[in-house]
Amino acid sequence: KKCHGNRRDQRFRRKCRAEKMKPAKIKKLIEKRNRFQKKNEKPTTNIESTKLNKELLSSKQNYQSQPIITTNLTKRKRDISSQQLSSAIDLTIPKTTSSISIAQSSSKKMKNISEIMDNNSIINRNNNDINKHINYRQPMYLTRSSSILYQILNKALNYSLKKKDEKQFINVRLQLLDQQYCLEMDRQLWQSYLDIGLQQHLWPDQFYTMAKTNDFDLCKQYVMNYMENNKRQLNHCQFELTKQEEQFQTFLDRERKYLSKRNNEKLLKFKDDISEKQRLTTVSTNSLMNNQENEYINRLIAIREKQAEIWKEQLMLEIRIHCKFLPQNFDHLENFISTIDYLPLNNNQKAIEIKNKRFRIIQEAKRQWLNYFLNIYEIKIQEYEQQYQNEFIQLESLFSNNNDKTMLNNIKGHINNRINRLKKDIYDKTASFRRIMLQNRQRSSSTKNVIGVSPEPYLDLISNPFDKRQWNYLSFGPSYIRVNQSAIRPKCQQETEIKNQHKDIYSKVENHLTGHPHLIPRNNPIFKQYSDHLLDYLNQTQILGSIRRIIQNRNLIIRVTDKGNNFYIGSALEFEQKATKFFSDTNAFIELSCNPFNEILDKVIQLLNTLRGKDLIRKWQYEQMMPDRTTCELAHLYFNPKTHKDGIPVRPIESTIHASTTKISKFLDKILRPIFDAKCKDTTIIDGASLITELSKYNKKGLLKSTTLFCTFDIRNLYTMLPQEETLDTHMKFLHVHGYRKVKGISIDTIKKLASIILKDNVFAYGKKIYKQTTVGAMG
Repeated sequence: KKCHGNRRDQRFRRKCRAEKMKPAKIKKLIEKRNRFQKKNEKPTTNIESTKLNKELLSSKQNYQSQPIITTNLTKRKRDISSQQLSSAIDLTIPKTTSSISIAQSSSKKMKNISEIMDNNSIINRNNNDINKHINYRQPMYLTRSSSILYQILNKALNYSLKKKDEKQFINVRLQLLDQQYCLEMDRQLWQSYLDIGLQQHLWPDQFYTMAKTNDFDLCKQYVMNYMENNKRQLNHCQFELTKQEEQFQTFLDRERKYLSKRNNEKLLKFKDDISEKQRLTTVSTNSLMNNQENEYINRLIAIREKQAEIWKEQLMLEIRIHCKFLPQNFDHLENFISTIDYLPLNNNQKAIEIKNKRFRIIQEAKRQWLNYFLNIYEIKIQEYEQQYQNEFIQLESLFSNNNDKTMLNNIKGHINNRINRLKKDIYDKTASFRRIMLQNRQRSSSTKNVIGVSPEPYLDLISNPFDKRQWNYLSFGPSYIRVNQSAIRPKCQQETEIKNQHKDIYSKVENHLTGHPHLIPRNNPIFKQYSDHLLDYLNQTQILGSIRRIIQNRNLIIRVTDKGNNFYIGSALEFEQKATKFFSDTNAFIELSCNPFNEILDKVIQLLNTLRGKDLIRKWQYEQMMPDRTTCELAHLYFNPKTHKDGIPVRPIESTIHASTTKISKFLDKILRPIFDAKCKDTTIIDGASLITELSKYNKKGLLKSTTLFCTFDIRNLYTMLPQEETLDTHMKFLHVHGYRKVKGISIDTIKKLASIILKDNVFAYGKKIYKQTTVGAMG
């Protein structure tokens, strides 16, 4: 059989080939990885390992006699490390005094000898099980690379470990100290178990299962034997660590302080189990309880369990949506609406339109099905909730005759405790389910070509020029806050700045999460994941640069869609043709040969000065409307594509935030809009919520019938159809009809003059040309 190298390199080659790397580059990467691995690996020689083994074995012989583990130097070249050897020695736990005495045969005749023999066999079997539970398991900070461990120790001890003998000694001592720490924490936990169990004269079901008996005394003996074995190991560790330094203890407390938190959680669970069994005993032994009440309780628990199962399925579906890995039955729609084989020749625009329509139909159908499934889950949960309330009311009526509220509260507490434990189990399962879904999505090849339900850019092109990473970045949409620090600096400066930002942010987050009250250990894998994600986000300037290059090289354009909250990506030439078509269709703009900015600004200032001189406006109104010559600039026009309409027309938006007439426009809007809202609120619908409110009022009056017709219409280019003079007259007539002669001390004629300069002097820049609008005013 032909050999292809070690499996680690084979797996690396497959990953590189999947990323379409060339063989020469793959070979260089493998050589680099092997050099780095050999550099980090510093195996001890056979002589050194033998010395280390003798030191450990001599210390063990003072404690107890065990079979000596020896290394076979001729069998393999690798040696058994000190870490592996020490853990192997600790695996064998000597028999306790009680187990030895019980195992001995008795010379006297005793009554019920068969029962005693059964008890002895149970205790002996339990002692063997204790050895399984008390196994010492090394933590991650001791199993990681030795170079990383020594770097951490150098900082913790404020001493540089350079000699091999020192490093080996420190490594062995650190393992023993860690074992002592774990045994001490375990002893405290089991002592608490014993104290509470003896006080309540009751053990949880888990302990009876571990002891493999239902007898209280045998379970007690199991716990005491466990503590005895723990004590023996703890005494040995304390004997070996009499000369241990305080720096080690500080280092261990920082790395393993999460054990106290975990044990506190176990102790709380232990207490909850005890209280739950006591509550159940109280309920079941009560004189008022009979078969009917027990049936009600069982039905209530069954309803809650069914409700929890529905809730679990709903959570899993939401996790699939979040992970972008929907169930397979959602993908059958793509097979039903298959791709169209025939596409019109020499008409790319029609082909793009057909492709995007298919994408939109499938995506919208999947979204509707998801809403349908989620609504079904909500309805089922509400139905079970209603069933539960009805059953509980009937149970409450049974106890109301006896005026026994304490029993009813105990029953309710018992049911709630059962459900809370069930919810916790569901949360734990869904957390692992999310990791599985993410892994399956990364490994699945079919998900790359499946249409999802998450928002994506509208691609008005035949093929997608962006890779997966760039497309995912664009899919975040315009509302995504992009990290763009140092984007205009040279590449070397960008990398240095990103490295410094990553170090600063990561250290702050790590120190916060490892401190009180979170107490997350530094070796937790979540820190590595966070570091990788943070580095990806900080490196987004590289993604932005690659996207810009594609846009420039292919002459593309990116715009925010109208009413879509996503990006539109299309040909810049075709988009310009749509803008030109808009100008020709509306015929509401004229091109100017010169820039009239200064002329308009002087005209606005002169009008305000004239009105103030005639005392037609007040001083504070004059100051609010006066433009600032240093910040004013000419307005500019841009277009947003209407991807929700056929042909993708464009919507003009004029940016007048720094225009000369902007302050006058804002002032008039502030004093006139409240009047319009108050007078027209009964005939105005501003959004979907407003429509539902008005329909509800219409229905209460008895006017909404089966024969009622709803009519909708869409006005194209409304802002470029109305004449300016007619618009001004309509505004003035509206104020006259509602009895207004002045608004905030300003006459209607003055308001008309101010509005007139806003409409008639609307000039903006588009591209390299300047236009003036001749009908109505700016839109945007």
